[in-house]
Amino acid sequence: MSPLLGISFKLLSALSFTLMSAAIKLLAARYPTGELVFFRSFFALIPLVIWLSWRSEFPSALKTSNLRGHMKRGIIGSTGMFLGFSALHLLPLSDAVAIGYAAPLILVALAALILKEKVRVYRWTAVGVGFLGVLLMLSPHMKPDAFAQGLSGAPAIGALLALGGAFCSAFASVEVRMLTRT
Repeated sequence: MSPLLGISFKLLSALSFTLMSAAIKLLAARYPTGELVFFRSFFALIPLVIWLSWRSEFPSALKTSNLRGHMKRGIIGSTGMFLGFSALHLLPLSDAVAIGYAAPLILVALAALILKEKVRVYRWTAVGVGFLGVLLMLSPHMKPDAFAQGLSGAPAIGALLALGGAFCSAFASVEVRMLTRT
C-alpha cells in the first residue's frame, strides 16, 4: 500500500469517527444508548459482509478456532462502545473525545503488563505527559461534590464513563493482539 493511500484511509477514518461521534451526541437525547450501540454495530456489518463477499471469503472468514477469545474481545469492545456513547450523551463532545484519547496511553501500560512488551523510558515519559493532559480534561468534571449533585453531577459520571470506555478500548486492542498470536 502506498503511503498516500494509507494517509487517505487514516483521514477518512478520522472524519468518519468524528461524524459518528457528533451523530451519537445528537441522537443520544432521543434514543437509549444500547439501541445506538446496536445500530452502529449492525450498520458496520453491512460493508464488512460486502467486502468479505467481494473477496470470496464469506462466510469462511467468520470461522475461528478461538471462540472464547473472540467473545471476550467482543464483550470488552461492546462495553467500551456503550461507555463511550454514554459519555458522549453526558459530556460536551470535545471533552468526551479528548478523554477517550486516553486509550492509547492505557494501551501502552496494558501492553507492558499483559503482553510483556518492553516499553522504554521515553515512551513512559510520553505516557505520563499524556495522562497529565487527560487529568486536565477530567479536572473540571471531578469537583469534590460532583456525585452529590444528583443529575447535575452528570458531567462527573460522563467523565468516568469516558475513561472506562478508553480503558475498554485499550483492553480490546490487547485482546486483538492476543488473538493474532494464535
